Amino acid sequence: MKIITCRLIAFIFLAFSTHYVFGQSDSDSTETELRRFEVGGQFTVLRRSDADVVSEIFSQNGFGSPNYKSEILNEIGVGARVGFNFTKNIAVEAEGDFFRRIEREPSIIGVGIRVDEPGGRKIQVVAGPKIGIRKKKFGVFAKVRPGIIGFERYNVAIQIGLIDSFFVVPRRRNAKFFNLDVGGVFEYYPTRRTIFRVDAGDTIIYYNPQKPKDLNPSLTRHNFQTSVGFGFRF
Repeated sequence: MKIITCRLIAFIFLAFSTHYVFGQSDSDSTETELRRFEVGGQFTVLRRSDADVVSEIFSQNGFGSPNYKSEILNEIGVGARVGFNFTKNIAVEAEGDFFRRIEREPSIIGVGIRVDEPGGRKIQVVAGPKIGIRKKKFGVFAKVRPGIIGFERYNVAIQIGLIDSFFVVPRRRNAKFFNLDVGGVFEYYPTRRTIFRVDAGDTIIYYNPQKPKDLNPSLTRHNFQTSVGFGFRF
């Protein structure tokens, strides 16, 4: 977390520096034509590395496969975004995305059964700066947006039996975690008031330890997330 905080401070410093440098070169006509507000919607895909606490505990204690890897889940969501442009190079924006519950049908002895994917429904909310280069027809930006992601169902481990025994079982509960969206944005402007936008980046989720904290470890997962959307400027 200290590393993330230092990076955010450095990024904010860079934002103000960029604002000063580019702000001096903006002509009056450019500032007049700048559309301050943006609203839009998007489809997003989160390629999530699942945080399976029980498997992680067993792996860390020498049980099961020592080469345990998290299951990769492709989750599709929809969302909305609002933004404010300070200059043509610097903006701040907020985004919310909703991921529905996904079901699959694995075959057990030739019989298909419906099983929920880990996590259930999810709501992701992020907000932060967007800095880059904006031309008449396109823009290229970097973004750093911290926020929260909520899980309808998150597995935690509880211990059953004697204190010196090692027997854990999962228990499901709702949970919210810090996440950080770091990546890039490409925008194309078909008209003065419309935006076609593509996002790509790393969504870092910090799964803080759940109760009982002496049993459930903290986990950090890096997840590739892409979005395609359309919006309006006014």
